[in-house]
Amino acid sequence: MSEYVEATVEIQNLESLRDALVEMGYEVEMGENIYADGYSRKRRKVDLVVRKRSIRAKHKGAHLYGDIGYKKNEDGSITMVVDDMDRSGSLKRIKFEENATYYTGVHNAMKQAKKRGYRVRRAVNEEGEVVLRFKKF
Repeated sequence: MSEYVEATVEIQNLESLRDALVEMGYEVEMGENIYADGYSRKRRKVDLVVRKRSIRAKHKGAHLYGDIGYKKNEDGSITMVVDDMDRSGSLKRIKFEENATYYTGVHNAMKQAKKRGYRVRRAVNEEGEVVLRFKKF
């Protein structure tokens, strides 16, 4: 049976997550009155959501039961709210969580470096990995 599950993720910054998801090609909604819609009209209040139609548009043939939501907890951690069948099915095949965590880390590093007065150059190496180069002003 399809149901929403919550999983703590290794992401600490919703703004960096939003930027990463947009870079990955997804439509993202972020705000106060945002809900992730799921199977059988189940809804969960979240702080950021990627609509399943956005994932389907990018990954033809991906079957999803619900939206993917993220919410910030009181302790500062972030929880992913996702349908259990999506997490073990289509999202696992397209490496959604893995890529979201990776690109969020890239965006976090760039923001922190800029705050500290560094200029950041970004490139992609032959293996497809993001390489950041920092130079102090």
